[in-house]
Amino acid sequence: MNHQIKNNIRFAISLCLGIVLTKTAFAIPFGIYEPRSLAMGGAGVASATSVNAVFYNPAILSTYKDYKEKGKNEAFSFPVLSVRVSRAVEILAGIRDVDYQNDITNNFNTYNNSRTSENAQNALNTINSLYSTLGQIANNVFMLDASASLVIGVPSKYQGGAFFVTQRGVGDGQLSVSASDLELLNDYQEALQYITSSGAKGALHPELFDGGGNLINPSASIISEANARAAVISELGVGLSKQINIMGSDFSFGLTPKMVKVTTYDYHRSLNSRVQDKEGTSNDDWQPNFDFGVLKKITSQWRAGLIVKNIIKRAYPTSTTQEVMIKPQWRFGIAYITPYLTYTMDLDLQKNDGVYPGNAAQHILTGIEIKQGQLHYRLGYRDTIAHKGPKEDGVFSAGLGLNIKPTYFDLAYSENHQQRAASLMFGFNF
Repeated sequence: MNHQIKNNIRFAISLCLGIVLTKTAFAIPFGIYEPRSLAMGGAGVASATSVNAVFYNPAILSTYKDYKEKGKNEAFSFPVLSVRVSRAVEILAGIRDVDYQNDITNNFNTYNNSRTSENAQNALNTINSLYSTLGQIANNVFMLDASASLVIGVPSKYQGGAFFVTQRGVGDGQLSVSASDLELLNDYQEALQYITSSGAKGALHPELFDGGGNLINPSASIISEANARAAVISELGVGLSKQINIMGSDFSFGLTPKMVKVTTYDYHRSLNSRVQDKEGTSNDDWQPNFDFGVLKKITSQWRAGLIVKNIIKRAYPTSTTQEVMIKPQWRFGIAYITPYLTYTMDLDLQKNDGVYPGNAAQHILTGIEIKQGQLHYRLGYRDTIAHKGPKEDGVFSAGLGLNIKPTYFDLAYSENHQQRAASLMFGFNF
């Protein structure tokens, strides 16, 4: 290993450690905007291409081996779609479509008017359904992150650029399930089982009946509630990159000036009522912001990169006088790249807050890509190394790219017991 390579490695390690030890800012989590990154665990700071560099590190746009006139690496990508959703959101959507209060009231009234085993079973089924639903998502975080983009990338040997338009909707929240609610529903389960089994199962629970022997409706006593906050973020910008020699070493720097508009939403629902509060606060003014990236080639295969997104800290008010904060996001990445193989790993250099208060996470992301002719096979893994609030478990991902020049088509999917994600993209080189 020659002296220059050793110096490059020392620089990359020092850069990484220095940032880790000094940065403590918080921000909305990184988005996963397109299928290549999703399939590779979400990584891309050192391994992005002309298609997705504007999202993960614009400095990459000036690292290509050929000038743009010769390389034909320019890319037009549309549509670029991505969605990530927690399992709890799917269950919560089911709650939204079911009027438990009305169902409980109707079934209890039917039983009280005609105390048959069949009517008791119908009341029990409604209580069982609500109890099961609450148990599945009790105090879990629910999350939704979706984006749609158009990207034009123009990389080159010493300088490059890109243009992009993106709209991203990101939100999270929590269903706060009261222990007293679960205990109360369990008591009703036992009481109704006692009735349907003629005393063979369950328990009587006389406190659940009034003086006339009628079942008391529990709806008014349920205090569990769902709260969420979301932001729709629209971005319009360009990526600019240039390679500069500093003290005998080549560094690529990238800047992404962009205009940003944010609309915030608050959501509240008490489970004992069909009333939902869903209010939006529109911030119609477009405001400037910037992303900044740097990339250093350590050897012909190894490289290290750093990205800072949303350099200007901004606060956007919600309808409940709260704020959605967009703060700087720091991420470091390394990659090993050959014509047929790419291995990459990214690390969040801080815990990034979610939109809803109390949720934050720091991730490590890794992935591999193998190219065989027109097919690109991708695998990845994302894990949480630090968190505040409920922990997001590790998730595997996979994807496939098909490149029939000049067109390309990419798909990716990831899933674990907490969440699932999918992404697709179509485009062509020119």
